[in-house]
Amino acid sequence: MRLLLSVLLGLLILSPQLQAQILKAEQKQAPALRDIIEQRLQMANPMIIVDAVSPSDIDGLYEVTANNGQIFLTTVDGKYLIDGKVLRVEAGKFVDVMDEKQKPVRAALLAQVPLENFIRFPPEGEVKGVLNVFTDVDCGYCQKLHSEMPELNALGIEVRYLAFPRAGLGSASYQKIASAWCADDKQ
Repeated sequence: MRLLLSVLLGLLILSPQLQAQILKAEQKQAPALRDIIEQRLQMANPMIIVDAVSPSDIDGLYEVTANNGQIFLTTVDGKYLIDGKVLRVEAGKFVDVMDEKQKPVRAALLAQVPLENFIRFPPEGEVKGVLNVFTDVDCGYCQKLHSEMPELNALGIEVRYLAFPRAGLGSASYQKIASAWCADDKQ
């Protein structure tokens, strides 16, 4: 019994050292793994630049962060790419894993946009919340949201628009939205 306890105690003491060695070995392999995955993905799209590769929460899959901030999953050889919803099952709900990972990235990118780049509709009084909207002037849902501006402002919500002409640059939607952003009275 004493021998067994001694062995177990020895393993517990060595465990952090073993973990450190394993982590070092993984870190040495990481650049090679990153290169393998990036090369494979670039076969399909040469524009993909991989910033980081790390093990994901799902055994056998790796989380890949591209230089544009996009996060997706791949197999170790980069042969398969998962770009979409990955749901984690929890008590009473499903959690969108990829959306959770993207939230801080999106928030950081949005925080970098200067306030003068938005068309803002602040409330009269205290600002209790901010709603950032990527808008297209020809989008029916965007038009409906805009018609509800007085109600949102009355609740203390500031609405901030950023342009998102779905038809692309040079389209009629782009021309309309550009005229709003360039106007003296942007609202």
